[in-house]
Amino acid sequence: MTKITDQIWLGNSDAAANGDIRSEGIDAMLNCAHDLQPARGWDQGVLYAHCGLVDGPGNNSAAYHAAVCQLANLVALGKRVMVYCHKGESRSVAVVILHLHATAGRQGWDHYRTLIHDKRPLPEGQPNWAHKEAFNRMDWRFLK
Repeated sequence: MTKITDQIWLGNSDAAANGDIRSEGIDAMLNCAHDLQPARGWDQGVLYAHCGLVDGPGNNSAAYHAAVCQLANLVALGKRVMVYCHKGESRSVAVVILHLHATAGRQGWDHYRTLIHDKRPLPEGQPNWAHKEAFNRMDWRFLK
């Protein structure tokens, strides 16, 4: 798990299932992978959300908007949120980039990717190019 902001952490499926989220005060999780089952849930005192993106082409704008709205809602509720997918390199990173762009000054994809990479080194080419293409097509007025 990697702390990105005071309320947002990035992680992978292993951290979601087995990580010590309580030590960081994480009380909500946003699963960004369409094919990944919940790791924890209400029975463990964790608020759980699922946005279900595919890793690559195939997500429409509504899916990205829904993911950003889910994360923004959890943050607005004062939750500390771990955003995750299988490896924590593509879908989850893309959702955090989209959220930061929508809420923290609209600095652009590359700015927020670099900010995340400085805290959590990402493999070359991640997040997936399809997520950046979607970022470029987003109607950001929807999120004002």
